[in-house]
Amino acid sequence: MADGADENPEFDHLLHWVPDVPTAVAGYRAAGLPAHVNDELDGFQNGGWRLDERYVEILTITDERRLRTSRYAEGIEHLRPAMAAVGGDRGVLTFAVNVSDAHATANRLRAQGFELAEFAVTLAEHGVSFVEMFVRNAPVWTPFFITYTPPSRAARRHRPVGVREWTVRPRRTRRGDG
Repeated sequence: MADGADENPEFDHLLHWVPDVPTAVAGYRAAGLPAHVNDELDGFQNGGWRLDERYVEILTITDERRLRTSRYAEGIEHLRPAMAAVGGDRGVLTFAVNVSDAHATANRLRAQGFELAEFAVTLAEHGVSFVEMFVRNAPVWTPFFITYTPPSRAARRHRPVGVREWTVRPRRTRRGDG
């Protein structure tokens, strides 16, 4: 379908750029939101607040030098224009739209004249991978498209609200309430 409806688009997650993840998470918790902090890894740290299958990812760069060799380095590069646009070190960067096949979505958008960049990550230790497609010739706030393997809804369906997000922390994920 030319409009992408057959790609089953759904809101997946919002990216909240902050100067310090533990401080931001403390603010979320003070507001009554069950947010959590993940350990810093390779110059990157994130946390989150799960709504249901959808979530807010709270993220920051902790060490630029170490980030350059991280599995997330390329994905962060795609977000740098949005980081620059928010000015400073905080703000909403963009959001992800979960689609059934990010490659098909990218092909449809390319046929409409858009340039896309692909970022793929395999988290073998968790049995999951994802591919993200970033639209390059559009406003920096344009959403990116993501597809999980296994599909995110199937993988998350039985996880209660507030349980730590497994897709945002590649190693030593702690499970439990915020």
